[in-house]
Amino acid sequence: MKVLSYASLVLAATLFSACAKQDVAPEQASVVGSWQWQSSFCGWGGASSPATTGTSRQLLIGADGQAKMLENGVLRYTTPYVLSRHTSRLKNQEADFITFTAQQREYMVELNLQTRTLSLADDAYDGCSETYASANL
Repeated sequence: MKVLSYASLVLAATLFSACAKQDVAPEQASVVGSWQWQSSFCGWGGASSPATTGTSRQLLIGADGQAKMLENGVLRYTTPYVLSRHTSRLKNQEADFITFTAQQREYMVELNLQTRTLSLADDAYDGCSETYASANL
């Protein structure tokens, strides 16, 4: 009887853990890695992508607290970054943010492990957003 109870408990724990949500906070799944720019959307400016601009961008976020932006393979900038969590003006709830210190730019962060994408968005109604795909193998 004890074996059956134990087996049921293990099965229940396994089923509950399989129901984890895919969008996770930076504390749970690191933003550290190499990210390839996929698209941007910026209010009146509309949408852009590598296909429409002829530009490739790679965002390298290091575990050492430094981020680098490469444009067409050329280093555009290096900046310290800080991850934080506070109330979003857009969502009116807690959200994850990354601040690129040298640029004094803060973006709301959304990671999707299922699609392996990173979204960075201004926390403003008429703000811009950028989507990156993981370049990590």
